[in-house]
Amino acid sequence: HSPRQAFFNLDDRCIYSCVFCNISNQGFLKNYNNEKFIKLILNASKHKDISSVALTSGIYPNNTKIIKKMCYIIKNVRKKLPNIPIGVEPYISNKHELFLLKKAGANEIKINVQIPDKKLFCKLCPNFSYEDTFKILEESVKIFGIGKVSSNIIYGVGKSDRSILNAVERLAKISVVPTLR
Repeated sequence: HSPRQAFFNLDDRCIYSCVFCNISNQGFLKNYNNEKFIKLILNASKHKDISSVALTSGIYPNNTKIIKKMCYIIKNVRKKLPNIPIGVEPYISNKHELFLLKKAGANEIKINVQIPDKKLFCKLCPNFSYEDTFKILEESVKIFGIGKVSSNIIYGVGKSDRSILNAVERLAKISVVPTLR
């Protein structure tokens, strides 16, 4: 979906159980420390066709540790690659985490709505708040700027086209770029 982007998943374990998620929970990435990820990113940047970096992660053992890990990696990559765009796709639980990621050097952020219908969202993502996700998206636009915040919407998960269009319109009204998956 993003040619020329070096995309890294920092942890393949997650404490949440969203029904559609493909996180393996096998812990293969637990052997990759921050320095190894930094080295992998810097090595990837040497390829002439790489123009950006993106970081995502499962949430393990908790969100605070993942945000700190992302910030550490971003800060250290930014020192060596001051001009490469860095995007993050974290779970955000509060506005402060947005500031930390921006201050670390992240240029853009993706916070996923995932399921367009609120009732279905609550069933498939029982540990998340639909309305809080939209509040965090609004805060993200204030911090990262228009055109720098996006959100995935998964379609084909049992709801109508109208619910998808409603979610796309709601995201667009708050200046979030919707991505249909």
